[in-house]
Amino acid sequence: MTKYGELGEALSVGQKEEPHCCSAAKAAPDKLKNSEIVRGEITDTAYRMNVIEQIFLKQKYRILNAQHPIYGATEAMYEAIDECINYLVEHTVFNCKNVLLMGAMRISSDSEMGSYTAARRFDVVNVHEKTKRNLIDYFL
Repeated sequence: MTKYGELGEALSVGQKEEPHCCSAAKAAPDKLKNSEIVRGEITDTAYRMNVIEQIFLKQKYRILNAQHPIYGATEAMYEAIDECINYLVEHTVFNCKNVLLMGAMRISSDSEMGSYTAARRFDVVNVHEKTKRNLIDYFL
């Protein structure tokens, strides 16, 4: 985020022009509007980008109707990652009693402003009893 509040761009130390960051999230709104994302299309040469685009395609309406579509795309990506982590934890055999899960959104800004982290979750999962305690309120 720039010092002017523009999402998807940030000026780092030593840069003279603001580069695009979060390229998948920045490109998503236009690609969704122009129907440039093809359902199920995942190629070897653009595998990561295609997987991310498929996540955005599932959330097309939400992203395009968000007050800030780049923010909507970022939220959709966070939630997809969170869902994947939950699945992996539920289907993994651990040799411990508890697993700690922390989720956060990293907000990079122009170098003169600094960057910020917005904590989203801090869970303690008891893998033996299949219980979860949300402790995020203790840290905010």
